[in-house]
Amino acid sequence: LAEPAPVSLARTQQELERLQLREEATMTELRVFLRDMLKVLLRDKRFTYFSRPIDVEDVPDYYDVIESPMTFSMMLEKVD
Repeated sequence: LAEPAPVSLARTQQELERLQLREEATMTELRVFLRDMLKVLLRDKRFTYFSRPIDVEDVPDYYDVIESPMTFSMMLEKVD
């Protein structure tokens, strides 16, 4: 039996560029979705606690329990 021809695992430059464009498009779509969702949450009164940093006077042990607090505004900055 003849051995099969070796298959190259290396990607061509064109394939790499196409993959990068697809990844950028996916990331753009994700950013738009996350921004829209965060804006919806910011407008919803049920989530007002997440619209601004928590006041230690209101919840004294908050920063003992939550190691990396983040508001919706901070999330929006990270999404961008």
